[in-house]
Amino acid sequence: RHKMIPSIHTKGAEKTVLGLLKKYNIQKSIIHWYSGPLDLIAEFLEQGCYFTIGPDILSGSEIYLHLPMERILVETDNPTGMTWISGHKNRGDDIIKVYKQLSKKIPIEKKLLIELVKENLIELMNKNL
Repeated sequence: RHKMIPSIHTKGAEKTVLGLLKKYNIQKSIIHWYSGPLDLIAEFLEQGCYFTIGPDILSGSEIYLHLPMERILVETDNPTGMTWISGHKNRGDDIIKVYKQLSKKIPIEKKLLIELVKENLIELMNKNL
């Protein structure tokens, strides 16, 4: 009704959230810091979901391996994500660390990754119009 894109933390409620997305026919949403069952990712993608890659990539998360590049966004989970992962206080440039690590893992040049994520966000926002 309000044409807003929800950002959803599914931790421990992945099946419930997926059911609600389907029930209410929500075709665009952001799944924040997903760490749930990998076998549900395809259903979330079918529902039009985008996924964020966050600070957990610095501690070995490999969720990016299960996502198409056109559905990836990047975040730092401020105000506590980087503190929880690395133990240091959050900084404005923490997002660069996430981009740098993801670009190494994929692999893709960091500038290209930044452009790709920008395009993904624009595509998501255009779906909202």
